[in-house]
Amino acid sequence: DGAVPEGTAPPGLAGVVLPTDVDGVLALFDALPDELIGGVKAVSARTPSDLAADYTVPDRASRYGFQATDLSGSFVGSALPQPRADMLVALFVLSDDDDYTVETAGHEGDLYWVTLISFNSGHGIDGVEEVYAVHWGEADSQWTFMVGAPTEAERDELIAAFVAAASNLPR
Repeated sequence: DGAVPEGTAPPGLAGVVLPTDVDGVLALFDALPDELIGGVKAVSARTPSDLAADYTVPDRASRYGFQATDLSGSFVGSALPQPRADMLVALFVLSDDDDYTVETAGHEGDLYWVTLISFNSGHGIDGVEEVYAVHWGEADSQWTFMVGAPTEAERDELIAAFVAAASNLPR
């Protein structure tokens, strides 16, 4: 916990009950609005441990939206400890990487998060695109969540939609 200070999570996230399995994540992603930030939603399972709700926005090369990752299979058979959300946030805070800039990081109770700006480049992208992102998860959970958007306002719109969708799911 020394690397991640206590603080206030992005609006609404601390009160959300996060899903802890594939079915729960997919139900949450299905409950998100069909259209947000000018794009249309597509829910997919890239792999059994990498789920996404992407919003494809016309005239933008990058996909924006949500990703949920089950870290439980990341280091199977390794001597390294099983990764968890709190470890992921601490890694962002402690690392020095040219691909992103950490804005804020912290934990509110068991919820750990980091807000950052990442710098996207590559196929189909002219120059470098800034992606405003938040990674979050509960301390002892193998599931982590991420949202990315082209502006801070659109990121906040996506987070508000996530909070609303999660709040309306049966417990």
